[in-house]
Order: sequence, then C-alpha cells, then structure tokens
Amino acid sequence: MNESGRACLEQGGGAPPTLREWQRRVAALCEGKDPIGVEANGSIREYLPEPDSDDRLEIYRNNYMGTRLQVLEQIFPRLIKLLGKNYMRQCGRRYLLSDQFSDLDGCADLNRLGDGFSRFLSYLLPLKDELSGYPWLADLALLDCYFHQSYYAGDDPVFNFERLQQFNECLDGIQFTLSQSLYVVDSQWPLADINTDIKQGQVRDVYPELKQSICIHRRHFTVGVQVLSRQEGELLKGLSNGLTMKTVLEEIEGSEQNLPVFIQRGWICDFSITPSTDKR
Repeated sequence: MNESGRACLEQGGGAPPTLREWQRRVAALCEGKDPIGVEANGSIREYLPEPDSDDRLEIYRNNYMGTRLQVLEQIFPRLIKLLGKNYMRQCGRRYLLSDQFSDLDGCADLNRLGDGFSRFLSYLLPLKDELSGYPWLADLALLDCYFHQSYYAGDDPVFNFERLQQFNECLDGIQFTLSQSLYVVDSQWPLADINTDIKQGQVRDVYPELKQSICIHRRHFTVGVQVLSRQEGELLKGLSNGLTMKTVLEEIEGSEQNLPVFIQRGWICDFSITPSTDKR
C-alpha cells in the first residue's frame, strides 16, 4: 500500500477495496493495461502501486504471465504439436493482452483460460502469412479447448430408466439433459481427419473443405471424438435447445433410433418434467 492509501485508512476515509476489486486491479496492472474503468470501491487506486511502478510489479507480471502460459500449453496440446511450443507461447502472450481475453473478465478459473483463444486465432489468421496453410486453425483450437473442458467437467447422474417409464404417456413434457462433458464443434473442414493426422505427425499441405460436426465427450475418464451424422447433429441441437421428447420424435428424422443410443453413450444423462406434467 502506498502512503496516500495508509493516510486514507488512518483518516477513515473511503471503504477498502473488495477482494474482487484487488484481483481485477492487479490483473490489469500485470497485463500492462490501463486499469481505468476497473470497478472500484472507495479509493482502490490509493491502496495499490501506480501503473508506472514497474520495479515493484515486475515479479508479479512475470508470475502472472508465466502461470497462464503454462496453463494454455496444457489446454492446447494439438496446437503445440502443430505450431511448436515457442510459437504457441508468442501467440499466448498476445492473446492474454488481447480483447478476446479481456472479455473473459480476467478468467479467475484457469480451466476456462482458453475460452477466447479460438476467436483470437480467427483474428490472427489473416495477419500471419505463416498461418495461411491452416485455415482450420481456429476450429482446431476449439477442439483442444473442448477436450480440456470435457475432461474436467462434473460427473453426470446415472440415467433413470424406471422414472422415464412412469412418464411414457407425457412425452410433450419430457426434456432431456445432455452430459456436462459433451461438446459439439461444427466445422467447414474434416476436423476429425486433421486431429488424427496431427497425432500421427502427418499433416497434409491442403485439406478439402468438408462440413463436419464432431462430438467431444468423456466416458470412463477418457475423452473421445466422434463424427456426427446429419441426423445425430440435428437431434443434439434440438435437445440443447430444449425441445421436448414429443417434438424431437415428430420433427427430427431418426430420433426414435438415436435417442436410446445417445442414452447408452452417456450423451443424454437425465431428463426433466414440466411442472404441469409432473404430478407424481
């Protein structure tokens, strides 16, 4: 705390900053950003070093940036294998100072640190000639990010078939719940093939454009990728939009066959009943 901050406390003037305000302010300083606009309670600027106090902030900046770069390396192993660790660290530094990262509000949850990285790469791609051969790079980043989030997602309940049978005449009130570890990437590229090629170290010079939806899901502590058919993709989209069982059976082709398969795979883990329907 600087001298003006101590004087402010001694005189009882101004409320001390909250923990959230401290975190946001220090994060802004460590990122080298102007902290003007950071929420303030009382006179928060009186309690923290000024932005030009680089000598006092350098150690915090190094630790702050180094920790987050290490986390990004854990989240994006495919990108590292493709681009190399040094290039990824350069991209990571630029991302952590970008608007895409600022939108995450400092990202106190380090497991969510890479949420904006795919958008950042979409911005970076047309600016870097060396990335021109990877037009699918942002989608690959999304795949990496979802792999990470799927692995650390919460556990799902065991699907209750007996309870579902109790409502077999109330299909218009049943809404299925998708697994917490399930994510879908809609790509203009054969992302599953690209993923396999990167693992094998045999990335092709050119991939043909091919619309593809792939599902990422954790089962038995292992995260896997599966290409979705058109019917599977439409059903997952409908379920994620809250369509009832009756609606998906009537409007989405192949739902009668795919619903039990999704439950067996663990993609559907539970269901809810609308209040007007649930009288049991």
